[in-house]
Amino acid sequence: MSLVRRRQCWVSRVALVLGAACLAGCSGEVAPRAPEAAFDSEATPESALGFYQRAVYRRAAGRLDEALADLDQALALSPSLVDAYRQRAAIHRSQGRLEKAIDDASKAVQLDPRNAWLYNERAAILEAAGQFEAALHDAREASRLDPKLADAWFRRGVCEEKLGRRQSAIELYGEALRLDPRHSDALTRRSAVNLALRRHAQALADIEAAIQLGQTGPPWRARQATCLMALGQPDKAVEALTDALAQSPNDAALYYERAMARVQAGNASGALADLDQALALRPDHKQALLARGRLHEQAGRAEQAVADWTTLLQHDSRLLAAYLARARVWIRLGQRDKAVADYGEVLAMDPKNVEAYNGRGRAFVDLDRLDAALADFREAAFLDPRSAAAWKGQGDVWASRGQWQMAVFRYTDALRADRQNASVYYRRGIGYAKLGQPREAIADLTRALQLEPRLPDAYAQRGILYRTRGDAAQAEADLTRAIELGLADAATYCARGAARRDQRKFSEAIADFEAALARDPKSAAAYHGRGAVRAAKGEFPKAASDFSRAIDLRPNDAILYYDRGLAYQATPDRDNAMADFERAVRLRPDFAEAWLALGLALGPDEVPDRAIACFDQVLRLVPRHAEALRQRARARAAQGDDATAIRDLTRAIELEPDRAGDYARRGACYLRSGDLDRALADLSAAVVFDPGLAEAHYHRGIALLRKGRSLKIARPGDAAARLRQNALEQAVRDFTDALARAPNLPGAHYNRGIAQAEQAALTSQFVGAEAARQAVEIWEKSAEDLKRVVQQNPNDADAWYYLSVAYAESGRTEQAASSLARARALGNRWPDPTVGNRAVKDWIAQSRLATTGR
Repeated sequence: MSLVRRRQCWVSRVALVLGAACLAGCSGEVAPRAPEAAFDSEATPESALGFYQRAVYRRAAGRLDEALADLDQALALSPSLVDAYRQRAAIHRSQGRLEKAIDDASKAVQLDPRNAWLYNERAAILEAAGQFEAALHDAREASRLDPKLADAWFRRGVCEEKLGRRQSAIELYGEALRLDPRHSDALTRRSAVNLALRRHAQALADIEAAIQLGQTGPPWRARQATCLMALGQPDKAVEALTDALAQSPNDAALYYERAMARVQAGNASGALADLDQALALRPDHKQALLARGRLHEQAGRAEQAVADWTTLLQHDSRLLAAYLARARVWIRLGQRDKAVADYGEVLAMDPKNVEAYNGRGRAFVDLDRLDAALADFREAAFLDPRSAAAWKGQGDVWASRGQWQMAVFRYTDALRADRQNASVYYRRGIGYAKLGQPREAIADLTRALQLEPRLPDAYAQRGILYRTRGDAAQAEADLTRAIELGLADAATYCARGAARRDQRKFSEAIADFEAALARDPKSAAAYHGRGAVRAAKGEFPKAASDFSRAIDLRPNDAILYYDRGLAYQATPDRDNAMADFERAVRLRPDFAEAWLALGLALGPDEVPDRAIACFDQVLRLVPRHAEALRQRARARAAQGDDATAIRDLTRAIELEPDRAGDYARRGACYLRSGDLDRALADLSAAVVFDPGLAEAHYHRGIALLRKGRSLKIARPGDAAARLRQNALEQAVRDFTDALARAPNLPGAHYNRGIAQAEQAALTSQFVGAEAARQAVEIWEKSAEDLKRVVQQNPNDADAWYYLSVAYAESGRTEQAASSLARARALGNRWPDPTVGNRAVKDWIAQSRLATTGR
């Protein structure tokens, strides 16, 4: 009791009672001035004050009924004895007779309405009776009558607190403490309100002030520890609780509190020791059993965790937290049926428990009871639309069914509920990947890694996606990080090996595939990957061997047969290649690339009918497959069906408009069809797209040669003659460009020789020494080309004949005669080019040369 309160009592009307000091307040304690025995005789007091005085001392001795009888007698003799009403009110209150206490306190107030302490004491009784507004009225009146009465301000604070006005209560407790800094009750109440409001710093200040005033008992230390833990100072909390335990070494609750502080401080072993001590003192301590089970769970001692929670449920079979915790561990132990049973117990007691629905849903997913799981997750989402776990669970069910679009929708709902959930971003990223949306998938996996940087699965999946997008370097970096974080399984090494192969880091790639095989000797993917690296290095027999090992492990994988077929195709083993491609399409009739490979293996030029059937199959599966179109065009051209080949090549060009080879092939088809203008347009486009394409230059040379011949010359030097001369010059340049890029290109020397012959014949039509000299030079160039042709093919009668013409026109008669003789010996029956230059020129212009161009 504070000094102010004690002083107020001494100035009360106790002076009327023979100098006996009565302590004010609800307790009604007094400071006795004479031994109680003085009132213990058989003698009966003669006055009201005598009965009152004996009542005070009997009350102090705990003889409340006798004290009450004396007070009744005192008031019977003197109905205006204020302090008798106060004492009797205090006794009635202590014995729970609050209405009688209020009645006596009211009579005291009526007798002395200017006494602040009387209002304050009645306020205390009214507060105990739950009449907070009335109590507040009296406490206000007390503080009005005596503004320095700290206890009145304190009582007002209590009433405001009980009425839910906590901030006002804190201010009133502060006023009480301003008036009496040692008012321990005000410190107690204000610290409690601040704790309730989670104002732990303010609460701690009051608690430590009380401790400075001598309140060092275990309850104060426990409150101090609570604040320190909330403020992130668990070590100091442990010190406070250790001090409390020194005073109360058998208090199980204090051991439990210290265990919680040690958990926060990261001292799991110390916390476990405290919980063991708490349970040794009180085996039914529910919170300690629950907490010790959690510590066992975190340490991986699942069976011990289950044992603690089972014991806890034996003490309290309706403790939901224990069922929920035990169910969670049942799932980790693989005993999902038991988890379902525990969650069922929770839902039987609490049908709206969202955690139980979500937990049971997860167990149902693991048990492949997807309909039941979906029902639980939907119920959880209905009860709490902000439950990310409920939406994620639904997403997982749809993912398990392979319905990835629905899974992505539900994961999106989960992220609306929790934007910081790394696992949901990861799962939605997988969903986007399955839906063929790599950009969105990478964005989600990146967000997951921003939230949880040590998520190896997210690195692995993002690495795989980067590789599919052609970013092999980033893929390698992600997969390396996944391995560093502990995802060092065969699959991850295989994925990194593939990324390294894409970068042509062949040694590192093989090392990865061999690391995968060290972890899983039956990894078909590892053999497959190593085989692909060896194929990329040109080690085709070794590659085929690796593919064969993979096929032994996965005999129904069409891709393995396809890849082995490609390896065989790169060797002379064409029959095995075709057999593998045929097996691939049997296993997977929708395998378009295998059909294409089979058609190429058959040979579009060699077996065009069967090859076309394969390319038709590719185009049935993939109507816009440009390569199949161009290969079918090649086969149709081999059949002589240039018109259909042109249609296929036109479609291929529409799909891939910048491929020089397609223009070159279509130009050749137009050339064979006699459509020289379209042929020249296509072949010129081919040269623009790829100036190094010898085939385009060669065929354009032939087209120009024929275009020049189609021009009708009326007289030497007319417009047609000039156009023909230009065409022949460009043809010669094209044949020259073709030979520069492919020196052994069949027909190029022959046709350049013919083009030069025609050019020389046209030049010789002009009169004058210079024209004659130029014509001879060109004839000599023609002779050089044709000489090379007969050297490479001594039985070419045409080349020998044209060589005789070139020799004759350049004045080398003997060589002309010899070449002509060789031509006739090979079966040539054409006119003699050595008989008259004019005849030769006319013949060159009009006869056999006009149809050449092979």
